[in-house]
Amino acid sequence: MIVADSLIVYAFVAGSVENSTENPTAALAVGLVLVPVVFLLLAFLSRHPRAPNAVLYAMMLSLMIGVPLAAFDVVAALTLGFGAGGVVALARSEDDSWVARSIAVVLVTVYIVVLLRYQVAAALFGSAVLPLVAVGSADEVMERHAERLRRLGQG
Repeated sequence: MIVADSLIVYAFVAGSVENSTENPTAALAVGLVLVPVVFLLLAFLSRHPRAPNAVLYAMMLSLMIGVPLAAFDVVAALTLGFGAGGVVALARSEDDSWVARSIAVVLVTVYIVVLLRYQVAAALFGSAVLPLVAVGSADEVMERHAERLRRLGQG
């Protein structure tokens, strides 16, 4: 995800620099090709019961959210798009909630937008890593919450 994010951001930045002789199209193409590969690995390695469908839905959701938002802020669009795809691609247990996952991704996106104004390098790295970490963290919090409720119900 880091490589895909970096290549896509590079393609947008290189295309906006005046008197640039570089063609960012190849970087954009490779970055966009790597995104479904990441979702594919995420779905199959998490043993999603319908992994091929999950990858397709993750990619469609990522594009539907990321492309319109890219007109305003490319890094926020990548963060929210990767996170939305991760919400769909990662297998869920009965305790996990897509609402908690979505809230975590939105909070990470807000954090990245604020961080982008103060520390660009950290924001660019975080935009590639933190969305999927947030999805996993939301799952962990929901599992702990469900376990606590089970213990209270038995006691």
